[in-house]
Amino acid sequence: MRMARIKLVGETAVYHCISRVVGGQMLLDSLGKEKLVELLGRLSAFCGVEVVPYAMMDNHFHVLVRVPPPPELSDEALLDIQTGEAPDTHNWLHTIC
Repeated sequence: MRMARIKLVGETAVYHCISRVVGGQMLLDSLGKEKLVELLGRLSAFCGVEVVPYAMMDNHFHVLVRVPPPPELSDEALLDIQTGEAPDTHNWLHTIC
């Protein structure tokens, strides 16, 4: 059983995340890895986190994610983020703050 994750409140935190393919199958070919990296970029922009390094293998991947303290955002800014209309969707957190 793994230890519970320590969550830092009000400070920048870095987390190691891993995800495996069910059954250990080798399902991530070159195109799959490329699409997964694109998805990580979009999700990190939406969530306001920074993917520091990552490693893609055929049956799993590792990601190191830097999570900054949450900014104070207006309702309008949150709606812009949700609809993808933030000023810079690849780095919205730094643009809005």
